[in-house]
Amino acid sequence: DKGGGKKAEATPQEEKEPDTTMPPEAAGKEEEEVVAPTPPAKDKYLAAAESGDPDSQNTLALLYLDGREGYERDVTKAVYWFRRAAENGSDAAQNNLGLLYLNGQGGETDAQKAMFWLRKSAEAGNVEAQSNLGQFYYTGKNYQEAVWWFLQAAKRGFPNAQNNLAVMYFDGLGVEQNRERALFWLQKAAEQGDPNAVKNLVMLQADKQDSSSDTLLQDDSQEESLPASNLR
Repeated sequence: DKGGGKKAEATPQEEKEPDTTMPPEAAGKEEEEVVAPTPPAKDKYLAAAESGDPDSQNTLALLYLDGREGYERDVTKAVYWFRRAAENGSDAAQNNLGLLYLNGQGGETDAQKAMFWLRKSAEAGNVEAQSNLGQFYYTGKNYQEAVWWFLQAAKRGFPNAQNNLAVMYFDGLGVEQNRERALFWLQKAAEQGDPNAVKNLVMLQADKQDSSSDTLLQDDSQEESLPASNLR
């Protein structure tokens, strides 16, 4: 070396202790986040219901009632969760619980409890409960109350109630007889495909010149034991 200096000796690189926390092929890569597997639907619904969510409680009750998504059919548990949801303010559960009491599903028929929960739901604005409460009063021959609740649901576009309100006007039950109003509400319901309204409309239009026309058909499905799919 012309400068007479010594070359700097290369120092060996300090050896690092191998990382045993990850496999060799993962060295130098960011560790991927471990995502927990999605729990079964049963656990999801049950956990949400037990946390106090009223919508989940109502859903869980329907699952028990139908025996769907891993739940065995259990009407007793369905009633339990409908009640929990109803007490927590779910108007859908209040309507469902009222129908169960009305039809005796899960126990004895209890008209007082049925009316209590249907009215609570109807007053909260549940349109199906308003129609069901109208049917409840119609069956008990309290026609003025029936007209009132059918009207509330009919004005909001519920076809079952529109047909039944038309029947009240046609027969003059709880309201002054008015065939024109009956026709009006039948047309509203028939436009939405209500089967009884369609039949009634044909009957009324065919016999509109005959004041002694046959009695119209009422939608009274809630008097029977409702399939679970009719609950919401």
